[in-house]
Amino acid sequence: MVDIVQLDESLQLLNGLDESKRNIIVESIQRNNQISVFAYGSLLWNPIKYAEMEQNCILQGYKKGFFCEDFFYRGTFERKGLTLGLKEKSDSYVHGALLIAKDDKILDFLKAFAERETPATQDGRVMDIYKYDFIEVTRSGDGTPVYALTCIVNEESEFCVDIPETIKGQVSKMSQAEGRNGTNFEYLFSLAAKYKELNIKDTFTPTLDELCEKARLYQLPL
Repeated sequence: MVDIVQLDESLQLLNGLDESKRNIIVESIQRNNQISVFAYGSLLWNPIKYAEMEQNCILQGYKKGFFCEDFFYRGTFERKGLTLGLKEKSDSYVHGALLIAKDDKILDFLKAFAERETPATQDGRVMDIYKYDFIEVTRSGDGTPVYALTCIVNEESEFCVDIPETIKGQVSKMSQAEGRNGTNFEYLFSLAAKYKELNIKDTFTPTLDELCEKARLYQLPL
């Protein structure tokens, strides 16, 4: 049985979860003995170790894009990279996967999730590009609804990109960015490779294909 006090403390690490939302999540964990996270970016190819992955689920009413400036994993404060985030959009959908932690792994999973998705530098700069919500996604196979913690763009963050640059502008910015996890282009190509492996296709697919095409051309010698 998960300790309720520790569980609530772990959930408080996730920006955007007020007391009522945390109570809903706690009740869900007590009922199901598990917690799910909707994965649509680097969590797909570099998942948190305390969880199992269940492929193929759909989040309706959101759009995916490079809305997040990254000065930690794929960039620096001087040359920020771009990573994925979600914003609400009624006519869009996001294809992803579920990371599911169960029983005695739940607390460790939540703490690792918070630390990874809201990192801080040694001088105290917090990359608060996400807020978190507990929203319904649908399993593609049988249409079963599942509630999952999901990283949504924190539009109050200074690192939120309100209106993404052109494809050319995004690629240009990515080309100059490298952080502790590697270059921004490595992130882009890893994302595309994992999407191909898992057959992930959604309303963002044409944009991703174009970004990769332009990035490959950008890498060609003059």
